[in-house]
Amino acid sequence: MLDNKYFDELDKAFTHFKNDGVLLYPTATVWGLGCSIFSEKAVEKIYTLKNRERNKPLIVLVSTITQLQEIVGELPNKILELAQSDEPTSIAYPEVKNIPNYMLAENGSLAIRVTRHPFCVALINKTNEPLVSTSANIAGQPTPKYYAEISNEIIDNVDFAVSKEIEKSFKLSSQSSRLVLWNKESDDLKVVR
Repeated sequence: MLDNKYFDELDKAFTHFKNDGVLLYPTATVWGLGCSIFSEKAVEKIYTLKNRERNKPLIVLVSTITQLQEIVGELPNKILELAQSDEPTSIAYPEVKNIPNYMLAENGSLAIRVTRHPFCVALINKTNEPLVSTSANIAGQPTPKYYAEISNEIIDNVDFAVSKEIEKSFKLSSQSSRLVLWNKESDDLKVVR
């Protein structure tokens, strides 16, 4: 649960989120860049800011299994268990609904993670929308685990940066996030990273 002292940060993030803004915020594993999944303008700004190739899709964070199933439909138990794993896990789902095409990979899939980070959960719940998420670094540069590791180029070009003080309140996961591809037809899983 998000501590009351961060509600002002949450309100500011919400305002920018709803106005096509790009946010800099902590996740369970690293500092991230994010925006509304329904703001093509903000998504494009993230790609430009990161100097990221457009054929490398961004992931999406949701706060609950219910929200996940609104996007991907009913899921088998093994996928539900994986999505709720203690290890931060993004699963690439082969079929999604109600998601703009500019968010999808070339094959129509979308990687989604159920987050447990209190700030991310609070923002997703307040906006009632999935949150686009990617690491807060320029493509090819190290991924920042801590605010002090984020380049000024990123900090100076986001619309809102959550206070670096927030990282003192939450413990980062000791594990890096993993990405798993799910083949719905064969029900096979493949760990990509």
